Amino acid sequence: MIHKLYDKISMALIWICGILICVVVGLVISNIVLRTVFSSPIKGTVEYVQYLVLFIAVMVLGRTCFEDKHIYVTILMQKIPEKARRIIYAVGRFICTAVLILMAYQMFLKVPETLKRVTETIKLPYYLIYVIMGIGMILAALSFALQGGFYLAGEKNKEEGKEDAK
Repeated sequence: MIHKLYDKISMALIWICGILICVVVGLVISNIVLRTVFSSPIKGTVEYVQYLVLFIAVMVLGRTCFEDKHIYVTILMQKIPEKARRIIYAVGRFICTAVLILMAYQMFLKVPETLKRVTETIKLPYYLIYVIMGIGMILAALSFALQGGFYLAGEKNKEEGKEDAK
């Protein structure tokens, strides 16, 4: 059940981020055209692009982890028996979960001290940046925790990057 809920939430974020990538491209192209042709760039373009790209990267992190789309070198792991390999992968996922939760906690600790600070050009409150990063890290931590559980249950085959057909 939590797997399906996570899947729906992360896919919604993927669609939102896809739209935001189009917004970023449109913003950059518009800024270039306005600056070149009319000598009047869009104020705050650099900040908009920086924060939108940060949001996009953090929000798709969990889905990337969940689908095992990151890069692996498996030459050593292929020599280890399957049961031991699943345990190693599960422990690694749980360590990543703990680290991401700690990082999210640190992001949320920054919120109170940044409540009155804003970015220079677009006046975006800094606390929003920390909240967005914290939420993205929690989503990635949930993804790693789910994967760790799948490996312990024997539902993942890391060599193929797919679920076992049982």
